[in-house]
Amino acid sequence: MKEKKKGRVFDISTKLQRHVAFRLAYDGEAYQGFSENVGTPGDESVERILFEGLVKCRLIEKRQTCCYSRCGRTDKGVSAFGQIIALKVRSAFPLSTPVGNLPSNPNDEVPVTTTKVNKKTGEEETKTTMVKECDYIKMLNAVLPPELRVISWVPVTEEFSARFSCKSRTYRYFFPRRNLDLGAMRAGLAKIVGDHDFRNMAKMDTEHVSNFRRLIFSAEIIETMGGQGGAREGCYFQIKGQAFLWHMVRNIVKVMFFIGEGKEEPAIVDELFDVENLPGKPNYQMASDLPLVLHRCDFNSLDMLSSASNLWDVQCHLEKRWDRFKIKCLQIENGIDSISAECSVDGSSVSAWAVRKFGLSSPLSVAGLGVVPWGRALEALGRAGVTPGPHPKPPEHAKLMGRGKGLTYEEKVGQMQGKKKESSTG
Repeated sequence: MKEKKKGRVFDISTKLQRHVAFRLAYDGEAYQGFSENVGTPGDESVERILFEGLVKCRLIEKRQTCCYSRCGRTDKGVSAFGQIIALKVRSAFPLSTPVGNLPSNPNDEVPVTTTKVNKKTGEEETKTTMVKECDYIKMLNAVLPPELRVISWVPVTEEFSARFSCKSRTYRYFFPRRNLDLGAMRAGLAKIVGDHDFRNMAKMDTEHVSNFRRLIFSAEIIETMGGQGGAREGCYFQIKGQAFLWHMVRNIVKVMFFIGEGKEEPAIVDELFDVENLPGKPNYQMASDLPLVLHRCDFNSLDMLSSASNLWDVQCHLEKRWDRFKIKCLQIENGIDSISAECSVDGSSVSAWAVRKFGLSSPLSVAGLGVVPWGRALEALGRAGVTPGPHPKPPEHAKLMGRGKGLTYEEKVGQMQGKKKESSTG
């Protein structure tokens, strides 16, 4: 039996490498966050999957030697459509090709002249061929899972850093309108624009961060993002800033929801910014991770390109995913409409139930009408200020300024130093 031939060892030092930036999109629900926990078994991060693809395509040898940088570290469940990374990858051009001759457009072919010695004659022979750069997007998307796509790329200078060269980051947080007071939320949101200390609307990473001031360029709420209008109308926050603290956007969103639900006034934002009077963050849970998207990262003169073929493939891929989730939404909407039209209740019974459950001061208008469609009962409930939603019985709200407070920055630093001292003497 013949032995199987061993594959050639890939030595990237024999290949021309170029520093490029990639734009990524990923569905955060499928991953345990963007950052790889190197060496951790079962790590389900975007980076681990991405580097497996890069190595499989022989674009790099390993993470540690490719000059890798990333723009943002999104948490578990958080998605992205504009995440930027930069690294050195293998090029299709010969090692001897001058950097100035490399094309920046993925569609460009450039002439490359190579010289070889004819083994028979011993004479040098030159040959000019048209060479096109590796189709990085097609190569990677062929091996990456459907929840992770490479959208575009561009060559960058040796000094470029996806993290430190970034001028601004834009996040979007999607939510249904329901009964939220968008006017009050906009008033509160306007207060975060500018340079503020966000320690009371973030998680303090005292091991790496000592300055909690951040500059927010703009913050707004966009309405009518599809949907049927009314309570289930789609909306999103759009917050653009120079940089963000850990969990900062999700904490801001939670405070805005408190305002929109009438549980806090817009002025609560000013009180949270007053770190002299409030050095410890009030205890409250941040907003959910799944609706948050790293929408865009901006740099000076970074025009990322893709081919029409690759963008077509990505577009079709996203359209297919959109169809799948839209169909599910339509099925649920159909169920809601069917219940309203085809199910009935006794008007007096539903009125008595509503008075007990919601503490209404007077019976519903359907009381005494006998059997009525559930949709008519919902209309009567709506006139009484009660509408169904994802949280049937919201918890009672304790005002933020009256809640228990977390540790101050100084207390956290002292606690951290104490732990380090214990470990060094233990």
